[in-house]
Amino acid sequence: MGHGIAYVAALAGCRVTLTDARANALPEAMGKIESLLAGGLKRGKLTEADRAPVHARLRAEPALARAVDGADVVIEAVIEDLNVKQRLFSEVERVAPPAALLASNTSSLSIGQIAGALKEPGRLVGMHFFNPVHLMKLFEVVTPARLQPPDGAAQPHGPRGARRTPRDRRVSARHAQGAALRATHGPARDGEEGRAGEEDREGFYSWGE
Repeated sequence: MGHGIAYVAALAGCRVTLTDARANALPEAMGKIESLLAGGLKRGKLTEADRAPVHARLRAEPALARAVDGADVVIEAVIEDLNVKQRLFSEVERVAPPAALLASNTSSLSIGQIAGALKEPGRLVGMHFFNPVHLMKLFEVVTPARLQPPDGAAQPHGPRGARRTPRDRRVSARHAQGAALRATHGPARDGEEGRAGEEDREGFYSWGE
């Protein structure tokens, strides 16, 4: 999913750096992005004038420290494994700019538990994109209960300039496993706080009408 997030962010005008510890992952991701661009051109959704700037805004960097250097937002999209995400964010926190917003694309893990590995857990939010990212307009932001971002930290609003329409929805939820998808369909588990509010549920259910 990381390539999809990178694609929509670059298309929206953001400078994007992709990074991955696996040697073959970055060429594969860049190839998938190229396929998305080609598909958009073929279907008439994009023009050559759209494609060239995306190429200019995207780069691949295997070294994590160089990849996050100067970043405003760092979005993680690794496997759904709590230990893996905690280790990664612990390293990201060490090398990313102090004011950078850290975001996890997790769809099932507790943002509060992931944030527990950070020295400043308030820096982390859930930023859940739905797959395929370039087609799904629902965007979910999850904030850990009782945690506030440090002074000067960026705030989660999605890629600046993203092609959103009045029919798009951003669902907000409190810290809980499964976030708004679970919060709209079942009770919070023990120790978790909050359910999506009426406005959030309306936004969730009415998207795509």
